[in-house]
Amino acid sequence: MDKAIITVLLIISGVVCVAFMFNAIYPAINRGSDAVVSMAAVVDDRIKSRVEIVHAVSEYDPNNGPSFWNDTNSNSSFDIFAWAKNVGSSRILGVERCDIFFGKEGDFVRIPHEDYASGVKPYWQDSLEDSADEWSPNKTMKVTIVHSGSYGGSGLSTDTTYRVKLIIPNGITDEIYLSW
Repeated sequence: MDKAIITVLLIISGVVCVAFMFNAIYPAINRGSDAVVSMAAVVDDRIKSRVEIVHAVSEYDPNNGPSFWNDTNSNSSFDIFAWAKNVGSSRILGVERCDIFFGKEGDFVRIPHEDYASGVKPYWQDSLEDSADEWSPNKTMKVTIVHSGSYGGSGLSTDTTYRVKLIIPNGITDEIYLSW
């Protein structure tokens, strides 16, 4: 009889220990698998995302007489234009959350989107080409960097190489160099 009571107590103790172990380990395993699933989604998004800046120009025109400035969009500001193509396989959401950097090599600054600039220059604007309503694969976005009131007051100089760098919200980047 003593052996039976001891055996029952040992079985009950074993079941209680297994229950404690399960309650301690299972949540950690569950959290770990959630983290792996979340990271897999982030990596999948980065793999499917790709952007390429295909062209960049400014309103500076050395053939435009003494001012060398040609206000092509009639906004009375010196602008830089860049066209970026979504060459990935997924659409890019939150275009206004993209980062644009502009300036001379080693002396460039982040330019805020017009939604966040409160009208203070410089800022950048976006417009999707071909009347697209979202930046889906194979669509091109025109970026207009509204830099200053005039070329002479822009602080930009000729014979200098400038860089335009685009970073989409998930961290994928591309850049292009231009000079005038």
